[in-house]
Amino acid sequence: MPTLQKPVNHTLFFRSLAILLFSLPKTSVAGTQITYIDDQFGDTVTGALPTYLPPSLWIQGSICSACAFHPDSTKTYDSTWHDATTNISATVQFNFTVMSSTTLDVYCLLPNHKSPGVSTNSFYNLSFVLDGQTLAQTFVHSSDLSGNIQYNAGVLSLSNLDPVAHTVSMIALQNSVFHFDFATYT
Repeated sequence: MPTLQKPVNHTLFFRSLAILLFSLPKTSVAGTQITYIDDQFGDTVTGALPTYLPPSLWIQGSICSACAFHPDSTKTYDSTWHDATTNISATVQFNFTVMSSTTLDVYCLLPNHKSPGVSTNSFYNLSFVLDGQTLAQTFVHSSDLSGNIQYNAGVLSLSNLDPVAHTVSMIALQNSVFHFDFATYT
């Protein structure tokens, strides 16, 4: 005679799973807060604004009629970016405090002129300083001649930072363009 199997009690399984999940530490990925540092409006938590040096080299790109590149502001964070095209060094500096997680990511716009004969510079050559120490990491980008602008292009990504206040400087070296959009930290 065949034996009948007892029906599986799924309710007990799901209750046990729920108890286990709710008892885990609350440092999960879902609990990580991403904080933004906008080029124009600054840190969404502290309100601290980036510093642009020297100020005469920088312009709010979304209102620049004389600028060579005219990105689509709807594709940028908060519809703004800061623009510097220079024959001397230009710096953007901002402060941020990492409270629990330890990452920083910086995003820029990367213009790509259409032909080698175009006189407008679209070459990126960035160096970075974290808390007064020059980083080995740099960012270099030459035009791919596509005529396209790359949005949300990551130029710096740092992880495993100490959970303390930090100062970051990004320096566009001589003969470089720099279109800073935003940074995030967690």
